[in-house]
Amino acid sequence: MANLFRVYAEIGIGGTGLVTLNPQVPNASYEAGDLVTVSVIPNAGFSFVEWTEFGVEFVSASSSFVFTVPTKDTYLLATLTVIMILFMIMDLNISFNIKFLDLIQTQD
Repeated sequence: MANLFRVYAEIGIGGTGLVTLNPQVPNASYEAGDLVTVSVIPNAGFSFVEWTEFGVEFVSASSSFVFTVPTKDTYLLATLTVIMILFMIMDLNISFNIKFLDLIQTQD
């Protein structure tokens, strides 16, 4: 029987989305050298940044990549960033500035 190694893949703190391993196997246990496609689909409002191993070592800048299973268990972490907050802040700032300018002009 061959040695099996687990591949854990998830999204880091503060991000939401869907992570998949393909092929899917019981307990995410693969033989060393197996090729596994690791993918993340961020939920609305989030953008993919990178995959790291144990949250430290860079692995890939692609949201979907082929990973060669090493001779150890591996923990892959997808880093996501929020993209909607910036647009909301910009919109609120623009709305506030327009209303403030209207208020100043009506007082003249």
